[in-house]
Amino acid sequence: MGELRKIWQNTKKWSDDVASGKITFDFSSTDGGNTKTLIKSFSNGFGPALDKVEKAFKAKNDAETKKTAAAALTIAETYEKGITKAKGQLAAASYANFHVIIGSLITKLTELKTKGAAAKVDI
Repeated sequence: MGELRKIWQNTKKWSDDVASGKITFDFSSTDGGNTKTLIKSFSNGFGPALDKVEKAFKAKNDAETKKTAAAALTIAETYEKGITKAKGQLAAASYANFHVIIGSLITKLTELKTKGAAAKVDI
């Protein structure tokens, strides 16, 4: 399993832990329902997007790598913005952990979007 895939697994675990209540998150706030939907859609939608990036990258298809990385990056950035907006419902340490994980994911996807098949990313 490559580095990008491991980062995704850590992000998904964090999301699953929030959804299951292992990480305390106040979903009763006015944004709570939207945040819960955001977490679920990220957990379900990002994996297939990353699979497409990986397939294009391994095939050394530069244009497709850039295209699929851009789509996956949009998903990750939307997720980051939603969680950042709702960070008041999270413990500070949990939010800091999330921010490090999602930041790493966004950095790798940005490189893939910019450099395509020439990126030095371990998928």
